[in-house]
Amino acid sequence: KQTLINDISYQKNKENLLNKFSFLWMANTKRIKEEVVFKKSTYEDLDINLYPFINLEGLVDEKLVLLNFYIGKTKTRESSGGIYNELIVSNTNKITTPPKWLKNHRNNEYDFAYQDSENYLYLYSNKGDLFWKKKLSSKIIGEIQQVDLYKNGRLQMAFRTSDKFYIIDRNGSTVQPFEISIKNSNNINRLSIFDYENDKNYRFLISQDNYMKMYDSKGITVTGFDPDSLNSDIINSPVHIRIKGKDYILVQLKNGKLKILNRRGKDRISVKQNINFSENNFFSFMNLFTTTDKNGNLIQVDTNGNVVINNYSLGENNTIEVVMDNILFQSENTININGKIIKIPEGRYTKPRLFNYKDTLYITITDQKESKIYLFNKEGILIKGFPVKGINLVDINDADNDGKIELITQLDESSVISYEI
Repeated sequence: KQTLINDISYQKNKENLLNKFSFLWMANTKRIKEEVVFKKSTYEDLDINLYPFINLEGLVDEKLVLLNFYIGKTKTRESSGGIYNELIVSNTNKITTPPKWLKNHRNNEYDFAYQDSENYLYLYSNKGDLFWKKKLSSKIIGEIQQVDLYKNGRLQMAFRTSDKFYIIDRNGSTVQPFEISIKNSNNINRLSIFDYENDKNYRFLISQDNYMKMYDSKGITVTGFDPDSLNSDIINSPVHIRIKGKDYILVQLKNGKLKILNRRGKDRISVKQNINFSENNFFSFMNLFTTTDKNGNLIQVDTNGNVVINNYSLGENNTIEVVMDNILFQSENTININGKIIKIPEGRYTKPRLFNYKDTLYITITDQKESKIYLFNKEGILIKGFPVKGINLVDINDADNDGKIELITQLDESSVISYEI
């Protein structure tokens, strides 16, 4: 959307204005130079790229008028250390689902989507142009995931809210019949998507309370998935893990039971030992089902149902992430990546995230108290130019195929920013 508030030059220019003013006159330098009356004026020598705005602002009191005339040099892209601001998009409402890069199958670049407090879903280009916005029933639970329902390379967005299961195409239209109603619940998990054979014969699993229901790529209930009744609530979205050619569906229950099911929803492995589950899900690491518990332990379960516990002295609100053969733990202000320790300042942090881009591993974490985003490499070294400003989880990709990665996040509660690294 080509508005002033979304213009990076304006955002930079605004930093030099008074915090409070009674009036503000602002002119675009390019337009002023085009006016005949100014042809012979001082403005003619101004570089419109370096000086895009001219400002006159005033603060009026009962007996005093303060005037400020400002022509400032604006750096439209460079932030610091080779980090560039590629775009800023501002919203009228608060952002409730942070921005995420989504592949555009038409040009092989990446667009981004986010949701606001009025439950509108927005899709923008990587240049900050709005394609559309769509009203949803309620807040998105978890992340938007992409699928190729028709196996033709055209991608759709799949996600759930508290009361609907949606699949939407890149034009913002609902893919029928995927606006499926879901009964209300106070214990909701994000949508699980399984592609057992990597052949795009998707299975979509809805889980909440002690209930699971599976749909196929046509929106038809999979009658062959018939799990036994559960006597406890499901506390995390079920995950599919394949080990040595066999498929396992892992379901964590509030009572500490771990259910490991086959494709039909029946018990494949019996795990007798209870686990004090943390908020983390399970991953496959070294052919073991791997997670952490609230006691700060690393929990690993083999395909015979044996549980191995290793004390890592993690805090209760710890995080584990696994990408390929890399394993990350985070507890308070300490990150452990493959045994290498990274110390970060005390703060209030989001969960760290691992990104593998062209065989280069990146670790991101955001201090929401100080509005700082940190980006580290696999060796635990902070990338030059970081931390940068931001308040939420980030997503990373080479959005415009220029060989440089873009990091997108929330700049503040109602704005999105993309940094080029």
